[in-house]
Amino acid sequence: LNQFVTTTPTTTSLEEVAQATQIWEKIKNDRSEKDTESEKFMQGLPAGIPKFAAILMNRFGSLERAFNHFDYNHKGKVTRGQWQTTLATIRLDTEEMVGMHNKKLF
Repeated sequence: LNQFVTTTPTTTSLEEVAQATQIWEKIKNDRSEKDTESEKFMQGLPAGIPKFAAILMNRFGSLERAFNHFDYNHKGKVTRGQWQTTLATIRLDTEEMVGMHNKKLF
């Protein structure tokens, strides 16, 4: 990508535009493949708290990092408001994903 960033204006050839387009398409396809892998991973798990924990592990890398994301004011606990705000921010619909309402998971 650095090959396309310059400090002085230049004229862009059609070849450079085509190359940049190919790189962008590859990036989009890689993201799409990762999203599909995540969806398949989540669909294969049984519903409930273990599935929720696995989704958090998949998304954040560890349950500790997930907790720190929910505990955004760093007080060592998660309030119901933080819980609901974080679930909305990360766009995690617990009913759809794990078959449980977020209040029941809390």
